[in-house]
Amino acid sequence: VITEHSSVERGVYVRKSYYKRIIDSYKTADKIITVGNGLKKEIEKLAGRNDIEVIGNLVDLSLFDIRNVKKENNDFTFFSVAFLEGEKGFDTLIKSFAKVYKNKNVKLVIGGDGSQKEWLKGIAKENGVEPQVLFTGALSREEVASWMNKCDVFVLPSRYETFGVVYIEALASGKPVIATFNGGAEDIINEEVGVLVEIDNVNKLAQAMEKVRENYNKYNPESLRNYCTEKFSANVIIKKIINVYKKVI
Repeated sequence: VITEHSSVERGVYVRKSYYKRIIDSYKTADKIITVGNGLKKEIEKLAGRNDIEVIGNLVDLSLFDIRNVKKENNDFTFFSVAFLEGEKGFDTLIKSFAKVYKNKNVKLVIGGDGSQKEWLKGIAKENGVEPQVLFTGALSREEVASWMNKCDVFVLPSRYETFGVVYIEALASGKPVIATFNGGAEDIINEEVGVLVEIDNVNKLAQAMEKVRENYNKYNPESLRNYCTEKFSANVIIKKIINVYKKVI
């Protein structure tokens, strides 16, 4: 049984010379599990199989729960976190934020570090929201959990995800989520728990941020967490994985 978490086509460390062996393993495995439907479609094409099972990632939710944290101020806060590399869409996020919240009592907190940090700071400055955008630098999981509790909404407009563990962590913290149709988020986010928008659509993302803020009270933290645990808690995921192995045996 192969459980695939990564894209072959987009894998940073996957060389073309590896393709034959990877595809051979996909074709000869008794069963393949992928963590999302977007990744499933990719591997279906590579392997020529139609029996691939989708089972989400096992997410440790012990750090992420609903806590009443005293906010430092009354500003409405959007939080986002990822390595500041690759295709996480932070440039689009900052532009969308500026479109609707420039000079308003709304903040955008971006957690994580990476080679794009200075470039992204430049985008915030160019769009006139530099004082409203906070770059925290690298965060531990405990610090991520703390920001999840301090924020009002989680937003990450990635251009590609095989799954999206951080979306689960946000929901487990009782926060609505804004994401994109990026291959992974569609398996996690629906209209009851957040909003999905087109990739790199500044206007649509800006509208989604405004929509969630205006309708913020409709998102019940306990309901968001219950939705998350019913779909992605350890017991649920483990049972699904064990069932696959039982069938194969």
